[in-house]
Amino acid sequence: VVRDLIVDRTRMFDAIEIFSCWNDVDCKNTILSDFNIISAREADRAINYIGCMMCGACLEACPQINSRSPYVGAFVFSQAMALNLVPSGLDRGHDRISASMQRGGLADCGASGNCSEVCPAGIDLPSAISEFGYIAGRYSLRSFLRG
Repeated sequence: VVRDLIVDRTRMFDAIEIFSCWNDVDCKNTILSDFNIISAREADRAINYIGCMMCGACLEACPQINSRSPYVGAFVFSQAMALNLVPSGLDRGHDRISASMQRGGLADCGASGNCSEVCPAGIDLPSAISEFGYIAGRYSLRSFLRG
């Protein structure tokens, strides 16, 4: 917190850049049109994760976030999951998965669950982290088996 009602979101924007959480096209129109292409189940999952306001409450509540920790925070996994669930976001999906397996990614989450308790958007951030971990594990296993 910089001052009352002013939050330093530098760490959040850095994480968005590291995880490539954007599309190279008009995100709003493309992601909304993608919901017509994917199944209703996948659309519901993506909508659950796309509601992040980048308020930083999850970072403030997380015991893993401090000056000595490289952990990026739970919010980035909801952004990454939303993008990885829609066709227009898959072009950078491998970048997001690779970033999640680096220092500060999935392995650095302490799984305290404080993030979802304080999220004003009601995003189930631990689910985003576990789903993304499953995707990263599958990706890693496939890469290993391919040689």
